[in-house]
Formats: sequence, structure tokens, C-alpha cells
Amino acid sequence: MSKYIIKYKLIFIIIITTAFSTTYAAIDPSYGGFFVIGLNSNANFEYNYLEFGTIGELTDKISYEGTIFWEQKTGAEGLVNFRLYKNNLNLMIGKFDVPFGLEYEYLDPPISKFTSLSVVSENFLDGGWNDAGVNLKFKNKLIRVDGFIINSWYGNKAYAPGFRMSSRIYRNIRTGISYTVHLNNDYVKQVDRKDAFISIDFNDFKLESEYISGELVSSSNNIDHAYYIQGIYNLSNIINAPIQSTFRYGIFNGKRNYVTTGLSYQISKENLLKLEYLLNDEGDDKIYSQLAISF
Repeated sequence: MSKYIIKYKLIFIIIITTAFSTTYAAIDPSYGGFFVIGLNSNANFEYNYLEFGTIGELTDKISYEGTIFWEQKTGAEGLVNFRLYKNNLNLMIGKFDVPFGLEYEYLDPPISKFTSLSVVSENFLDGGWNDAGVNLKFKNKLIRVDGFIINSWYGNKAYAPGFRMSSRIYRNIRTGISYTVHLNNDYVKQVDRKDAFISIDFNDFKLESEYISGELVSSSNNIDHAYYIQGIYNLSNIINAPIQSTFRYGIFNGKRNYVTTGLSYQISKENLLKLEYLLNDEGDDKIYSQLAISF
């Protein structure tokens, strides 16, 4: 089946889900989204994005989420999933953002203080990874564990199992690990991904780092890897304005270096204006500006 047919089937399902929630009065349905306008130093639009979705509850133990989004690079797509709750357990079925790595927590532009993606997401996770499948989550005050089975990148009837585990090991320190393996139709391993991260919050300053390794090309026997360290500093106590400064230093396969530095202005909650300067050793330096508005 064509991937374009799948896309529009998902979009149709989301429209029906939204109409159902409105017509049959799901418990406290809510609607919203955001749009992003980005411009680079060559006066070209980049990282533009539009998202609209609905979230609601069918019962006190079953909720749903439907999202339609458009991205400049990939076009229109849709996500729809249903969640079942039981104490600390959450079972999610449908198409969703796959819980993997650190940037999974703030891929949405109105949340992230960065304009560009890290070398981990850009090279290993397709710039933000979502797919159809099942995810079981356990969460309490100290730990969160996700186990998932989703569609594999290799085969129409193939699967990719994996997990993500994160824990607060001290008051302001969190760590996490993730793993996934992509199989083909004969259940033979094609590629895998191993990931680890740490996040330290010093109130006005947050320091984070992530490392990933795995094969980028199926059956190549070459292990690729990427690493970055990033920081976000809240300048509001210094200049009396809701401004954060950011930096990120990344390495891909030990050769290509990426450095970003920038500023983000918090217009209001989840509404950001960002400016970022990207340097890399390929000589393709750029300046990015981005406006992210939620509604």
C-alpha cells in the first residue's frame, strides 16, 4: 500500500475522531495546535510547521488523541492513538511519537528552546521519529519505562521492538537509556539503535548530553555514532526579560562537528521567538530565526 494512501487514511481517521468527540460529547475534549515560521540567513523559509489536534476522554480510563500536521520537508501527515489507563500503567495504540532518547521530550518547537535538531535526531531518528504500533508505559515519581513495538523501516510486515527507561537519580539529575532493533519480514536484524542521556538542572541553567550508536545502513557492519552536549541558561534574573541563551556542540562519527549558539524570547507560555547561529566544519554556516505560536 502506498505511503501516501496511508497518510491520507490517517488524516481521514483524525477528522472522524474530531467529529465524533464533538458530536458525542467526550469528557472534556480540547482542541489546539501551533504554527512555526522559520527563516535562514539565505532568506529561505526553513523548519516551517503547522499542527492541529484534539485530545479527550471517552471514559475515565480511556482517552484519545488525534493530530494533523504539515512540515515543510515531508508534507502533511497524521497521528491518532487511544490510551488505556490502569493505576501507573498507560497502554497506547495507534500512530505516535516513539519514546526514544532525550529530544523526544521536547520535539515540538513551542517547547524546545533550539531551532535546529541535534546530530542524534538529525542523523539517526529521521528528524523526529513517529510510527504506528503499541506502547506500554509505566510511570511513578522516580522512574518511567516505555516498551514499544512499531513498524520496522525494513519490510511491510516487519516490526521494531524497543524500550526507553528514564529515572531521577538525584534531586536535579535525570538519566535514561533507549534501545530498538529493526527487523525485516524474516525477523532478521537490519539495524539497531543504542542511546543514553543525562540531564542536570541547576535552576537557571540546564546541562544535557546524549550519545547514540548503531548502523545507519542495513547489514553494513559499520557502527556509526553521534554525541552532543547542550546548555540552556535563563537570563531573566540578569536582564529582567524572559530570555534564554542556548549552546550545543555535537560530533557525528568523530569527524563532523556542529556548534550552535542562540537566544530564545518567551513571548508567553509555549510562544517563542528564537535566533540561532549554526556552525559546522563543512563551511555551511547559517543563521536561523523562528517564531513558534501555540493556539
